[in-house]
Amino acid sequence: MAEAAPPDPAPAPAPSRPRPDPARLGAAALALAQVPWIWMGVVQFRAGKTGLGGWVLASLLVVSTIAFMAWRDRTSRACGRASAVAWFCALLGAFFAYKTGFFLLWASAGLCASAAMLLSSARGRAVPARTGKPAGPQEPDNFGHWAKENLEAIIVAFVMALVIRCFCIEVFKIPSSSMEPTLLGDRHSNTCPFPDYHVDDGGDRIMVTKYYYALGNVERYDVVVFKFPLNQARNFIKRVVGLPNETLRIHQGDLYTRPKGGTQFTIARRPLRIQDSVWIDLAPRDPKSPRGFLTDLATFEDSWKPSPTSGPRAAFEIQDGELRTRESAGERSMQFLYRKPVEQGGTRVSDVRLAFDLEITSPHGEFFVNLENDHGRFDVRMSTEQECSLSWHEPGSERGHPKDKRKLGSLKLAMDRRHRFDLSVYDGQAIVRIDGTILAEIPFATCPGDVKGGGGGAQELSFGGRDLTFRISDLALGRDIHYEARNTDEFEIPEDNYVMMGDNVRNSHDSRGWIRRTVTLKDGRPPVVCESMEYKESNKSGEALQRFMQRYGLKEEPDLFIENDENGSAWGLYRKDPGTGILKPGLPLAVIEEEKKPEPAYRIPGKFIVGKALWVWYPMGRWFSLIR
Repeated sequence: MAEAAPPDPAPAPAPSRPRPDPARLGAAALALAQVPWIWMGVVQFRAGKTGLGGWVLASLLVVSTIAFMAWRDRTSRACGRASAVAWFCALLGAFFAYKTGFFLLWASAGLCASAAMLLSSARGRAVPARTGKPAGPQEPDNFGHWAKENLEAIIVAFVMALVIRCFCIEVFKIPSSSMEPTLLGDRHSNTCPFPDYHVDDGGDRIMVTKYYYALGNVERYDVVVFKFPLNQARNFIKRVVGLPNETLRIHQGDLYTRPKGGTQFTIARRPLRIQDSVWIDLAPRDPKSPRGFLTDLATFEDSWKPSPTSGPRAAFEIQDGELRTRESAGERSMQFLYRKPVEQGGTRVSDVRLAFDLEITSPHGEFFVNLENDHGRFDVRMSTEQECSLSWHEPGSERGHPKDKRKLGSLKLAMDRRHRFDLSVYDGQAIVRIDGTILAEIPFATCPGDVKGGGGGAQELSFGGRDLTFRISDLALGRDIHYEARNTDEFEIPEDNYVMMGDNVRNSHDSRGWIRRTVTLKDGRPPVVCESMEYKESNKSGEALQRFMQRYGLKEEPDLFIENDENGSAWGLYRKDPGTGILKPGLPLAVIEEEKKPEPAYRIPGKFIVGKALWVWYPMGRWFSLIR
């Protein structure tokens, strides 16, 4: 009897493809979104802005660490934190992409937003932990749950942004020219003092760190934003030049300080890193040809006069942004004299800087730089065989023996080597740097009596070679800020107060010119306090007064009109009662009891300082310039 055949086995179900883990997808997208910012940090390092570049890369490291934690743990807590950070990065990336036009930041913002949504969707999923513990109960995977998680993360991101704005960083726009050329305001066609510096018609947008002075003290030459005490509705930006418990003095363009109880003023030198940022470039500036003096032969000879050191001179040319000298009829010597006076609005400036890249093209000889002004004569000698040096001749003995002479280390010039040369004479000292390293430094003035010149002496600036041919590129010539007094040249500063000045000293409304006006009122209300420029007779008030009268229905003009008092409010003041029934309680209209004598208001209490200016982030041509 035949046996029945066993039934065919049922076909095995096809293995299903595992679904991608949204937590790991989101973490990977968040990490990938940092790539455009890495490029930004590298650009800052290449530009020498190591502080800002380090800040950018440190931020990327933090975000990447959070992404790695979400990839590794995939727990609800890790995904939630990474989702909030991703939404914040998306908002920040979109903001910068919109303002700067850098399109890769749009891709970064999109990736961060995608990462945030993926991480939010993964928060409620049961994911095996690294410890091997069983997964917890799953929450429903539906649109309502997904929307709730994303809404939570977006709200957290917005709260983070608000906290950062209120307590950490705030953006300001520069409207005026008082800090030019360090910070550019709106361009005014006829009155802009530095038109060639502007890349568009709008002022710089800057970021200000509000927490900075919670961690440290205000330092001299910091650029700070503060509320103007005589109109606290306005924010000003200036440079700190005077500190508490000292007397500040302006003397021949420089700043001197005397501590409380002291007897001697000493010069307030800027640190070199700050000084490098405030030199005012004297080279022609053309965005289409940014080579300055070395744009072409005509541009160079407009500012520099070629002349022999003695006898015949070598030949020279401008080619590919380089000044090149070459032997002519056996002669290799040549020097170039600066043709124009170094001035600030007609006032002679003695603090200057000359810098260039130097390469010699003959085996023997000497390269020199000479500077002569009210401070004396400064000579730099760099040779292929002899000792290289910086020497200083005090005023009146420019042709005699030097007062001080310093060796430039072990420097020797050699062919096929390019050096960056920098001679800076400022704040009573002369410094020579080669390739960024200080090789010689001569302090020649410490007290006001050490400065013997009065602004009318000879002025000469030259460089060249003796029996030496050379190449020069990236030629830069700058002058220092030359401070000028107005109402007084001395400022006594009490505890927790500061003196502020703008870098554009000829067009800056700062501590040198602030005057307080105080008016007491007959009705017993607190005195009206304002800045002198806001204190105007009615016939000099213009449209602002007309708007004020229309607002309050005035038929008779007040005798005095104050457009902004210390709280930013307008006032109409009468010297006698107009008798028209308009002097009602609560209205900014009153009868004057006394007009007090004007008094200087140069001091800024520390409580009014908002924060330290950190960098310029817009417009693109000045993008992420660190403020020093």
